[in-house]
Amino acid sequence: MSLLEVRNLHTELVTPHGTVKAVNGIDFQVSPGEVLALVGESGSGKSMTALSIMGLLPKNTAQITSGEIRFNQTEITSLEEKEYNLIRGKEISMIFQNPLTALDPSYKIGTQLVETIAYRRGIKKKEAVIEARQWLQRVGISDVERVLKSYPHALSGGMRQRMMIAMAISCRPKLIIADEPTTALDATIQKQILNLLKSINQEFNTSIIIITHDFGVVAYLSDKVAVMYAGKIVEYGNTSRILSAPEHPYTRGLIRSVPEIGNKGTKSARRRLSQIDGVPPDLMNMPQGCSFGSRCKEATERCFSHPPGVVSLGQEHLVSCFQREVKRSDAAG
Repeated sequence: MSLLEVRNLHTELVTPHGTVKAVNGIDFQVSPGEVLALVGESGSGKSMTALSIMGLLPKNTAQITSGEIRFNQTEITSLEEKEYNLIRGKEISMIFQNPLTALDPSYKIGTQLVETIAYRRGIKKKEAVIEARQWLQRVGISDVERVLKSYPHALSGGMRQRMMIAMAISCRPKLIIADEPTTALDATIQKQILNLLKSINQEFNTSIIIITHDFGVVAYLSDKVAVMYAGKIVEYGNTSRILSAPEHPYTRGLIRSVPEIGNKGTKSARRRLSQIDGVPPDLMNMPQGCSFGSRCKEATERCFSHPPGVVSLGQEHLVSCFQREVKRSDAAG
């Protein structure tokens, strides 16, 4: 049984220049204890998907126009704000990309963490203070008293991110959404944050949706991966299979654009860094055919006439590409 099911989700942004189709009909599910990675270039719809699930879309400018989001078998897109607040933070938590802007700069860390725990857990402040200390220690903060008395700007990026993770897991949610949690952190701190998320997943059986553009993070942390492009999922499946045998040209382009580490003088070290030529389509004026068609080296006339359907390649591996339809037909024949 799935913990989270997203079905045919459409989210639009209204701007002075037109309507942006930020999320354009996506489907995926997350099982209890599973880690799903949402991967893609900036503007592909990853963060808008997360905000749609959290019910945190900008008011008056963004809305879910169709589709369903079912959490624990409950359809949550139609919930009133008071009902959503019973889920948000307690059942579903989010770790934002920039903790400095996510935290209130006018309140000390201790105040924000303690109030969150007291409100969500329904316990007294004294009990919440004890728990706050325990959770900060759990996320690897040794100087707990100093951190509790500090304002967000007085902490390093890694410390602020640990604080956000402590706040997210303090109510032991069933699902954590981590929006590029290692952005702007050095490599050592990145690894520590990823290890922390992995231990939370294993210890509490917490499901995680991690939003990233880093395939190293995908390989290390996730069980499944959904590759997003122009508001759509173009490839979905088990992480190991997609990394070893990607089927969509966009997925292959993303993987090839990752620098390889090799010994000096080897062919691997001399390989030119690959790139995906062109730019993503205008989300206010989507192309008639495949949204990746203008950037795809395998595109044919058919790719520009109408969008491709979703092809199942077995073992929960789905891809949206005309060339894969041909490949499957040839294999069947």
